[in-house]
Amino acid sequence: MARTNINKTALIAAYPTLPVTANSADVVFVATSGSAGANGNQTSFGDAGELTLMALNSDPTNPYTILISSVADKMNRSGDIGPYTMQAGEHAVFTIKRDGFRQTDGNLYFESNNAAVKVAVWESQA
Repeated sequence: MARTNINKTALIAAYPTLPVTANSADVVFVATSGSAGANGNQTSFGDAGELTLMALNSDPTNPYTILISSVADKMNRSGDIGPYTMQAGEHAVFTIKRDGFRQTDGNLYFESNNAAVKVAVWESQA
């Protein structure tokens, strides 16, 4: 089964087109597919050197995990992030570098162990 694509959130730039309208700066969290393995999630790196991924465990009582999959970097090092446990209601923020995490298809791969884990992803800003 194919991975579920998660679109990146567009951030308002330093010099935005004015006026900035209501809801245009909202961060929208999207439920993960909540399944480990091939049914995980992905988001495109595109031209970004790094991405920021914010995860939220929206469950009111249970802890859940997120796993961000790595690949060998230019020094041939790899190391997945996680499974990283978030307690009920917790947020976690990860800055993910392209080198070491960009898969051969150009995407970042991640997965959770429950659909209560919601994510928002955006290109990191300098």
